[in-house]
This record gives sequence, structure tokens and C-alpha cells, in this order.
Amino acid sequence: MAGYTWTHKCKLVPSDGVDEVIAIASAFTDLEGPSRTKVDVRHEQETRTDINHIKHQDHFGFRYRLTVRFEILDLTDHANLVQIMNAFADEHTQVFWSLDDGETYYEVNVLDAPSPRPIRNVTAVGATFDLKMETAELIDEMVAIPAW
Repeated sequence: MAGYTWTHKCKLVPSDGVDEVIAIASAFTDLEGPSRTKVDVRHEQETRTDINHIKHQDHFGFRYRLTVRFEILDLTDHANLVQIMNAFADEHTQVFWSLDDGETYYEVNVLDAPSPRPIRNVTAVGATFDLKMETAELIDEMVAIPAW
């Protein structure tokens, strides 16, 4: 398989304001974006057995889980991460994520708030944050890489 890259964008959509698109590479200048991106696909289905003991699978869709690692060396980059986390906490704002430079956005929910971990166990160097999200809605068909 040939290599691929993801170009992250985050879109914040407040119910009573103007949408804001954050180009992750330019907002997180230390490494020009995340240092790691991990995508997991969950196939959501239910298996049932009928009266004749025949098993049937009911397919509901695919849910994508995304873990994005940021290595933050200055407070400006941290402020951008805080802005995204505060949007998740705001019940009047929807958060959408794109891995294909804004071509396709999926609404995401945060699974785990990123806690700082010192880089190489030295806080003066910087901190690593893992932002874990999953798609809010099920997706009917699997999406090809890199068009997540």
C-alpha cells in the first residue's frame, strides 16, 4: 500500500454564531499538526437467533474512533487545544473533524479529555496530549483511507 497523509481540520459550529475552521497544521505550530493519528473502525451490529436457531446479523453502521496526539512546546498551541476542548464542553457548539483538508467533515464527540504528560519526563521540554474522539453518528459504509 502506498503511503498517505492526513490533513486535519476542525470546524466549530455554534448554534448562534459563525462557524470557525481551525487548520490544525497552522494552529499547532510546534510540529505543524499532530505527531500521531490513530483511526479505529468499530462495526456496530447485533446478532440475533430466530426460532429455527438461524443466526442473523443486523448491521447498523461503522463508528470511527480517532486519537490525535499533540506535542505542545509553547502556550499558544496549548490555547488552541483548550479552545477545541471548551467547544466540546459547550452544549451549544458542535465539533466536526476532517482528515482530508476539509473535504469531508464528521461530527465528533470527545471520549477522553487530554491530560498533559511531560515529554521525556521533563516538564520544561513540553507536554504530550492525546485527544480521543469518535463520530457522533454511524456511517453507513466504510470510508477509504485517507478520506476518513
